[in-house]
Amino acid sequence: VEDPKGGYMLWVRGGRAQGMDQVAKQCLEQGVAVVGGGIFFAEPPKEACFRLNCARATPEDLARG
Repeated sequence: VEDPKGGYMLWVRGGRAQGMDQVAKQCLEQGVAVVGGGIFFAEPPKEACFRLNCARATPEDLARG
């Protein structure tokens, strides 16, 4: 995980880019939905990566909107 330079996103990088589908599946099994980071690049990345959005809201805060 890289130190965020701003905003509310964390980049997770490492491993083969071809393995991103398996990473996404394992994350989803744990209740975390991710999208491969390749959609954020003009050229396909050489390593697996994804972007995590983060927030400090509780489930109750989210339910209230």
